[in-house]
Amino acid sequence: MLTEEQKEYIIKELDKKGIGVQTQDYVLHYCEVNAKLYAHVIPIQDIIKRVVVNLDKDIKHYKKLTYSRYNTEDKDIKIALLTRGKIKKNTIFHELDHMATSSKDNLKQANNGKSYSHLECGLDMRMNLNNGEFTSFTGLNEGITEYKVMKYVLYENARKHDVKKYKSDSCYLPYINVVSQLVDMLGEDTIVRDQFYGDIVDLCEKLDEKVQGKYNLFEIVNDMNKSVFLKKSNFFHPIRTIKAKKNLKQKLEISKKITQCTNLGITLSKEEMNVKDLNDILASNRKRTKEYQKFDFIPKVILKGSPLVPKEAYKGTKSLER
Repeated sequence: MLTEEQKEYIIKELDKKGIGVQTQDYVLHYCEVNAKLYAHVIPIQDIIKRVVVNLDKDIKHYKKLTYSRYNTEDKDIKIALLTRGKIKKNTIFHELDHMATSSKDNLKQANNGKSYSHLECGLDMRMNLNNGEFTSFTGLNEGITEYKVMKYVLYENARKHDVKKYKSDSCYLPYINVVSQLVDMLGEDTIVRDQFYGDIVDLCEKLDEKVQGKYNLFEIVNDMNKSVFLKKSNFFHPIRTIKAKKNLKQKLEISKKITQCTNLGITLSKEEMNVKDLNDILASNRKRTKEYQKFDFIPKVILKGSPLVPKEAYKGTKSLER
C-alpha cells in the first residue's frame, strides 16, 4: 500500500508538469495496485520514480487513432477514442504499464552493460543474441503487459469471469497464452521483474536452466512471432504459419515437461528430451513416489485405558506365560 508521503510526492511531481487531477488519479491507482500485487518483486519506489519521470503530459483521447499507445519520446499516453468504460480503464492501465516499464537502463545487460540514450519499453526490442538472427520481443512484451492487466482486472473485480472475458477479447491473446505458459515454468515473479528491468539475459538464462538447454527463449519467441505476425504482413504464407504454430506448441509442451523434471531434480540426457520419454520418466517418478508413501505410512494404534509403564507391561507379559 502507498504511504501518504508517497502519494504526496507523486502529486507534487506531476503538478510541476501541469498534469491534471484525472491523470494523477490514474497514476495513483496504478501505483497502489502495483504496491499490493508486486511490491515483493519490485520496490514500489522504483515504480514511483519511473512514472513521475516518464510522464510529461495528461492522458488524452484522440479521434484519428486506431490504437492506444505510450510514446517514449514525447512521454505521453494517447488513448483511441473508441475505448470506453471498463475497456478504457484497462487500456489506460496497459499504457501506464508500458510507461512504468520504460527505462534507459533496460536491456543494458545485452548491450555490454551500457545504458541507452533513449527509453526502451520493457523487453520491446529487436535483438540478435541468437547466432546473428534478429528476434523481435515486441509481442512477448505486449503479452506480459496484458498478463499483468488481467491481474489488475482480477484485483479490481475479484471475478474470474471478467478476467476470462478480458483475455478472450484481447488482440494480444496468442501472446498472453505463451506468457501464461512461461509463467508456469519460470514463475510470475521472474517474468514481472525481468520485464520491468528489461533483463532479457536473466530471462534467457532462467529458461535455459529449467529446460536443461533443450530450447532457448529466442526459438520460442521466433515461432510465436511467425505464428501471429505473418497474418498481417504482405508475406503471409498459410503453410509457414501453421508450421510455426505446430513448432511453438511442441516446444512449449516439451519445455513444460522438462521443467517438471528439473523441479523434481531429474537430470536428463539429450536422448530423453522427447514427449514419449519425458512422459515415461514423469509417470515412473509418480509411481515411485506413491510406493514410498505406502511404505512410509505408519498407522496409529489407539490403546484403550491408561498406558502401561515398562515394568507393569513386563509383569503382564510374565503372567500370561503362566
